Amino acid sequence: MGLAYSSVPVQDLSPGITPSSSNWITTHSRKAGLTIVEVQRLWDQFRQLGASSVTGRLNSSVTSGSRYSYNTFTFLLSIPQTQGNISFLNYCKACKNLQESSEEEKLRGIFRLYNDGKDWDYSTLRKLVLSVYPRENDDVIKSTTDTLMSQFTFGSHDYVTEQDFMRFMRNMDNSDLVESCLSYKIIPPYLSEKNQDDSLSDYIPSERSGPIGRNDRERLEEGGYLPSNQQLQMVATMMSEPKRDWRRLLNTLGFTESEISTAEESNQNDREQVLIDLLTEWRDNEPGVTEDLRQALMSTNNLDIANRL
Repeated sequence: MGLAYSSVPVQDLSPGITPSSSNWITTHSRKAGLTIVEVQRLWDQFRQLGASSVTGRLNSSVTSGSRYSYNTFTFLLSIPQTQGNISFLNYCKACKNLQESSEEEKLRGIFRLYNDGKDWDYSTLRKLVLSVYPRENDDVIKSTTDTLMSQFTFGSHDYVTEQDFMRFMRNMDNSDLVESCLSYKIIPPYLSEKNQDDSLSDYIPSERSGPIGRNDRERLEEGGYLPSNQQLQMVATMMSEPKRDWRRLLNTLGFTESEISTAEESNQNDREQVLIDLLTEWRDNEPGVTEDLRQALMSTNNLDIANRL
């Protein structure tokens, strides 16, 4: 968040170390103070965001595309840049700071992240509401924004100060929900637990280079590493609802428009069945892991579905 990132100086590795270097991951591990497993996971994420596999940098102009949610876009722009590029080292340090920040630092960071640390006017608050409820109509967005502005400020002024925001968050009835929403781990707890299980870790592929056997897949599903058939059915059913950008989700998972069109023809334009077939293919042949599906759903503004995985 803004407060956490303000202490991250613009840093990069020496020009001689590139993603093709054998010490790319280990050097970042040492420089960022993270484990090798954490850095490898962050490198996978960084490339998914559009970073170059040649330079190891993410051009900030790439982040302005519609593939990013408003929150992801704001997060990326908050990371220090050099000539319009975000280095992988700064990305690692920002994620580490986010992981280690206290709840108070994260809350203050959230406030400062939007509107460049200035007070939130009505327009800023409306934009935040839209990022949470992208499919609601204008009347619902206006009503929600009006209600939040009143609750933040008690009707005393038409803007939200950092003090207003902190008071509101501290007085929320469901403190456990706030804590859960603010929690961030580079390696999600369920993966950390499963990686400590030797019997399961043997089946977790280190490289996604082809299909896995049925028995291995069942073991991975039981461990939560791969999404189950029931989870894929749930995603397909919900993504089939009107106004859901289901094609964008499939694009994010690596399917081309041609592949999607072929699946549509095979299933007589049955959207839910197309989703089932392609999601199953993605899981079995990549193999696609649960966390990657969750991230794809979040990046395509389907947070409600992601939270059910």
